[in-house]
Amino acid sequence: ALFVASGTTAAIIGDASAEEIGAIEEYAGHLGFAFQILDDLLDATGRADEVGKPIQKDKGNFVTLYGLKKCRQLVQEHTEKAISSVGLFDKKNGKLTFLAHMLLRRKS
Repeated sequence: ALFVASGTTAAIIGDASAEEIGAIEEYAGHLGFAFQILDDLLDATGRADEVGKPIQKDKGNFVTLYGLKKCRQLVQEHTEKAISSVGLFDKKNGKLTFLAHMLLRRKS
């Protein structure tokens, strides 16, 4: 929800059309979901010195519910959906695409 609120606010301030605001909301929703799942993956599989916080403390999370393999798949799927949702911006979506790809490489 925080990703969506931030994206929507920026789109409104940037005088985006209703269609563009919808695309940003979809992008932010998928990206936020992928971010949370990856955070749970890092908690389950990361190293405390890389993650920057104590790990394996979260008991009720996506990894517990779906397992490592499915969570990795969900991160990839939601990242791809985020990128796809901003396709209407054509060649102006480079920074949004870059941000989504950065998420996949995140270690903390």
